[in-house]
This record gives sequence, C-alpha cells and structure tokens, in this order.
Amino acid sequence: MLVLVVSTFAYAESIPRYNFHRAGLGEGRVPYETALATRLIEISQSKFGPAKIGFEDTIFNAHRTRKLIEKGRMIHFFSGGFLGRTNALTLTEAESIKFPPILVSEPILNNLLGYRRLIVRLEEEGRFWSVNSLDEFRRFKVGQGFAWTDVGIFKFNGIDVVEAEEYQYLFPMLSRKRFDYISLGVGEVDHPFSANPEFKNKFSVVEDIVIFYPFPVHFFVTPTMPELADRLEYALKQMKATGEFDVLFSKYFGGKISQIDRNTTKVFVLKSPDGTLSPEKSQPNLFKRATIIR
Repeated sequence: MLVLVVSTFAYAESIPRYNFHRAGLGEGRVPYETALATRLIEISQSKFGPAKIGFEDTIFNAHRTRKLIEKGRMIHFFSGGFLGRTNALTLTEAESIKFPPILVSEPILNNLLGYRRLIVRLEEEGRFWSVNSLDEFRRFKVGQGFAWTDVGIFKFNGIDVVEAEEYQYLFPMLSRKRFDYISLGVGEVDHPFSANPEFKNKFSVVEDIVIFYPFPVHFFVTPTMPELADRLEYALKQMKATGEFDVLFSKYFGGKISQIDRNTTKVFVLKSPDGTLSPEKSQPNLFKRATIIR
C-alpha cells in the first residue's frame, strides 16, 4: 500500500505544469487565449504525454518579466506581437540576443490586433468621413503609447505619431488636441468608454473606418523548456488542420468582426516594416464586405 501511494505521488509530481502569463492582455484576449492555451496543452498530450496548464496573472515590469522567462520561473510562455526581431516586450536587437525566448511559428490571432479603430474628439468625427485615400489619411496625427509596436508601423507609412508615456495620458492629450486620433484594436476600443462613462460626452469611435496592418501574434516560450514550444507548435497545427482553431476564434471574435465588416466600411491598409511576411499574411482577410484602400 505504501509503495502504491508513493508511486502515485511520484507520477503526479512528474507531470509538467506550464504557466501561461496572461497579465496585461486586453480584456477581449484573456478568455480567448485562456481557452486556446488550455486546449493546446490538452491536444499535445496525445504526442508528448500528460501535462497541466497554469496561469500567472501578476503584472511584472519588463525587466522582471525578462528574467522570469529567461530562467523559466513562474512564467513559461506568453503571447505577443512579432515583427521581425522585435516582440511584445519591445526588446532591442541586442537584448533579443541576450534573452532568446523561443518563437512558436504559428500565429494565434489572425492578425486581429492589426485591425484598428479610431477614437476622436466627439465634434470632429466628420473630418474623417470624406477620407478616401492613404495620402488624405496621412494629414492626421495619431496618438500612441510609448514604444508601442504600432509606433514604428505608423512612422514607416509616413504618419506622424505623438507618444504618451502612459496609456491613460492619451485621452487628456487628445482633448488638448495634441493629435487627431487614438488608434486601438477592434477588441479594445470599447473598453475606455465602459471604464470611463464620461468619455461618451468627449470622444467617439469613427464609424466605418478601420486601419489595418499586418500584426501577427505568437506564443513565446522560455528557453528552458523547448519541449513546451514543440507541444504548442504541434497542437496549433493540429487545431488549424481540423478547423477547430477557426471555430474557437469565431466564438470569441466573430461577432465583433461582423459588426464592422460592412459594405460602408473603408479599410486603410498600411505596410509592415517586416519584409519577411508573406503576401497572404499581410492582407485584411477577416473582412469580406468592406472596401479595401491601399
């Protein structure tokens, strides 16, 4: 009996537990990426053996996050945008060499973060309705958070950018006319208004205008656990091959996309500074009815 108890305990202890760091994700992404990460670990067990998933919701500063992932402590994988050599932790190329998280090559968000809507001053929404070309769009100045990946994309496309040190500073700066609009993802743009009801008297989301640029999001894995990267890669390919990935994505985001993919919607497509992206991965493929403007 004692041998059986000890053996069972040893077996339980040998099952790996992988912690997904979901702190700091937008409210729309948390339930989706939680469900996706959970399902991937489940699928991976058929090839790689038993495993458990855990979740780390503590917000650490960038330096602390790098150290935890580098050592494989508390955080074992996370998600973030990937453009060339930069990722969600806004690492410089030199830092990337010192801190090499493993990139899982299959993207997980269908470029959703690249679909951006515009928050403007309430009385000035009409200024944007008549815009029909990228040259006309470049007249407007965008406000973004400091060192957001988007900043480089806007600048690459000839759009003037004003950076705020903190996200919450963007809205007072918009009120003071430091710039013309704030660009947020389609899954993020409603949150400022629900969190700050008074914003409805000051700002609005421009109807029927969307900015798109390729913005693939991937999982990144601590370099101490290459087997986890293999698990995620394998399971993602399985989900995409069977269609299960598309079903899950549509469950969480299909309604939001259909609300803005209308015949009257204009999508302004910006170019990515990452020349390695294939043409197929650089198109606003989630939209079927909108007018695409390049």
